[in-house]
Amino acid sequence: STASNVVVTDTLPANLIFDWASPDQGACTQTNPVVCTLGTITPDSTVGIDISARTISSSTLTNTVKVTSPIHDSNLNNNQDSDTTTVIAVADLEVTKVGQPATVSALSPVTYTVTVVNHGPDTAVGVVLTDTLPSGVTYLDKTFSTGSCSGISQIVCTFGDMAKNATATLTVWVTADAQGTLTNRAEVASSTADTTTDNNTAIEYTSVDTAADLYLEKSHQPATVYAGTVFSYTLMVSNLGPYTATNVVLTDTLPPEVELAEPLPAACSGTTTVVCELAELVNGDDWIMTCLLYTSPSPRDRTRSRMPSS
Repeated sequence: STASNVVVTDTLPANLIFDWASPDQGACTQTNPVVCTLGTITPDSTVGIDISARTISSSTLTNTVKVTSPIHDSNLNNNQDSDTTTVIAVADLEVTKVGQPATVSALSPVTYTVTVVNHGPDTAVGVVLTDTLPSGVTYLDKTFSTGSCSGISQIVCTFGDMAKNATATLTVWVTADAQGTLTNRAEVASSTADTTTDNNTAIEYTSVDTAADLYLEKSHQPATVYAGTVFSYTLMVSNLGPYTATNVVLTDTLPPEVELAEPLPAACSGTTTVVCELAELVNGDDWIMTCLLYTSPSPRDRTRSRMPSS
């Protein structure tokens, strides 16, 4: 016969957060326990109820639902049913990496800071960070905030179990060996299922420019000079390396008491301020310039002072 005033009661497990309930007919309370009043159900008819809820943490959930009606029920054994669901632990590990500075000269230090955070909702078990240093660097040192880390070209850190919102940090110091782009890759993993794997890898790029060490030496001869005499300045520019120095410019500001006594080399120009454009200087090369100078008063000054006035 037809069942009237049918009521379904579903008490959700404690590890669930109720979202909503929607029956094919009738209405449901939007709270836990969910009570749905379905009205009348004719023989051989089926009424469905959709219930949405979210898990809080890993556990085994047993959900029991029962149905009642004031109409006589010939078989009460099938008026209740249960379903068991296993909820596995999940975590969201994220790794970020920062290299400082972003651009360096060859043979300069670079600091890599790698941070791992667990966004939850569960504890990440057995967290392992692998930081593969790029070729073209020389390892200097490292520090870490927890667990243990070992290795040089590839550093492996075991951070153990990380609760929700926990963080772990690895800092590595290296020297950039040569010009180019350094690519440093870090990856994090654990034995706990990860809901978002896109943030388990971080890559940092560092630009390395060439570097040169220019050395300038200046001397004069003789050690003592007299007014109106000629003496010389010698300038030597050296590149101590390790790379070729490009667009090298030498600027020499002469004292007001002297003037040039002979033409400058082809790469140089000026009178009171001498500018020499040397273009490039390879590692180990020297560029030497010697210029002759008059001290005041110069012979030309003395000639001008003896000219009769008109």
